[in-house]
Amino acid sequence: MKRLLNKTVVLASLVVGLMLVVFLLPLPYNHDLSAILNKRDLLKDGPGGRIVFVGGSGLYSALDSPLVEQRLGRPVRNIGLWAGFGITPVLREIKPYLHAGDVVIVIPEYGLTYDRYLDVSRKWIFALAPARNLMPLYGNFPAGLKAFVLDFIGLVRSKFEALPFAIREAIKNRGLSIFTRGGYVQYRTFFNGNGDSFRIFPAATSPELIRQRGEDYFSIQEYRDQSLTALNDFCRDEGGQGVRTALMFPAYPEEEYRKFRAGLLQYEQRLRNELLCPIIGNPEDFLYPYGLFTDTIHHLGIEGRRMRTERLIALLQAQPWMRRTASSR
Repeated sequence: MKRLLNKTVVLASLVVGLMLVVFLLPLPYNHDLSAILNKRDLLKDGPGGRIVFVGGSGLYSALDSPLVEQRLGRPVRNIGLWAGFGITPVLREIKPYLHAGDVVIVIPEYGLTYDRYLDVSRKWIFALAPARNLMPLYGNFPAGLKAFVLDFIGLVRSKFEALPFAIREAIKNRGLSIFTRGGYVQYRTFFNGNGDSFRIFPAATSPELIRQRGEDYFSIQEYRDQSLTALNDFCRDEGGQGVRTALMFPAYPEEEYRKFRAGLLQYEQRLRNELLCPIIGNPEDFLYPYGLFTDTIHHLGIEGRRMRTERLIALLQAQPWMRRTASSR
């Protein structure tokens, strides 16, 4: 019995050791949310003076970053991926890679609670900086320990699941770089060098279906009265480091705006009263008909992306502190 127990302990130690090695190696993951690692890495190189967009899936494929880059003469990085990451958790993870002269444009979708992340995104936040995030994410014993074990196993499993695709890509490209860059194994297939997705959300559905997916976020107390402390801390701290942060409003259907206008304007007024960073434009700048949206009220199609990007550029060009020529990069 003692011998069996010893063998079991040795086997378990070997399995845990193998999993730890796999986790620590910069192998790619098979889950598309792991693209947040690639997007963070877009900030690792290059001098200051960049425009960094932070938000949810409303930025994922509904922003033409190369056009913004061309018009404003600044490098552009699109960190937007999914609302489930929240805003301030993402800001915390990109903070070490920001430089003096960078401009961070925060575009939170309506209904997104800035400080809160969804549980499904927790393991990817951990993967961004395991040592720094271990206790903040999993420090509440015993629930935190259970969550850590499940997330750790999930991350390792995702790396194993990515191996077949990674091996095929290595053979096809005759190189092993895919095994050393981490992040989403298919990132370069689906994202350009700025962080925009090549994929556009499904073709526009009927206005009736988009309308059904609307919601009165502004009557939800948790959203309406959420804390702005962490965002204000970021604005103040990074402002002292030469990084400018500003907020812009997301794309939103015109009819949704008319239905929930009173609540939205109350929410806007609170932002203007309490937010330390400047607010560029107003909600009316980014209102579009249902026909320009795709599968939800947050996702614009191709024409909507063009219109939204043009308006965004015009608003940014009007800011005196944004002006910069391409020669000054």
